Amino acid sequence: MAKIKLNLSTLSIPEKLGKAQQIVAALTGNVSFPTPSPSLANITTATSDLRTAYSDAKRPAKCQEKTVAQNQKEDALDRLLTQLARM
Repeated sequence: MAKIKLNLSTLSIPEKLGKAQQIVAALTGNVSFPTPSPSLANITTATSDLRTAYSDAKRPAKCQEKTVAQNQKEDALDRLLTQLARM
């Protein structure tokens, strides 16, 4: 089986969010992947969490703390997408 290359490290956060949404849309209802692991719900939640953290990090108040939170959310989404690609 061919390996899937996500190239997550080369994507900006908005691009990564788009890719995650695209993957969820492609797998939703796909009979070839009836029970993906991690679940699409977990990926959707991680995508939403990163979107919120990314938006919060743009605001000036406590920017450094929000950037750390954003990076943690980005890492979490990366791990889930990588795990899904290995499925």
